[in-house]
Amino acid sequence: PGIVSYYQGYHDIASVLLMTCGEELATAMLERMALFHLRDCTRPTLEPVIDALDLIMPLLRRTDEEIHAHVAKAGVPPFY
Repeated sequence: PGIVSYYQGYHDIASVLLMTCGEELATAMLERMALFHLRDCTRPTLEPVIDALDLIMPLLRRTDEEIHAHVAKAGVPPFY
């Protein structure tokens, strides 16, 4: 861990943490989130995120066939 890239919306997470936790705790929390919980989003490309999003339809098919059929018929991609 160590190198992270910015992605759209990262500042929203940072601002919520800053407003609710204060600068010291927010900084520590944001670093941990960027390196571990959000690491796929902070890579130089979105390829890992797209790969994860590609799992949505197979998971949806296994958990709720009716909703899966509706989403598939609508042609909604797993990212917007």
